[in-house]
Amino acid sequence: MKIELNVGEEFPEITGENADRFAKELLKIEDSDYQEVILDFTQTNSISSMAMGSLFATYQKMMSENRKIKIVNPNENVERLLKMVNLGDLLDSTEK
Repeated sequence: MKIELNVGEEFPEITGENADRFAKELLKIEDSDYQEVILDFTQTNSISSMAMGSLFATYQKMMSENRKIKIVNPNENVERLLKMVNLGDLLDSTEK
């Protein structure tokens, strides 16, 4: 099963204030049966370091279970941050 989620609808800014809620949403994804998850960041303007840590943990867990997670349509700032912390593998290069 595959799912695409519009992250920006609920999280236009992922800050320290809502990073815990974002992490809980990622845990739901980890616990799901989805084999492929696409996170659409079109409407997400920024992401905190806490949220990036949660993304990394979700990425590691899903990869260890041979499942896929990708981020599509990040803005330049979010993309640059993800690459700076070695989360560039989450970016879907086919969307560029």
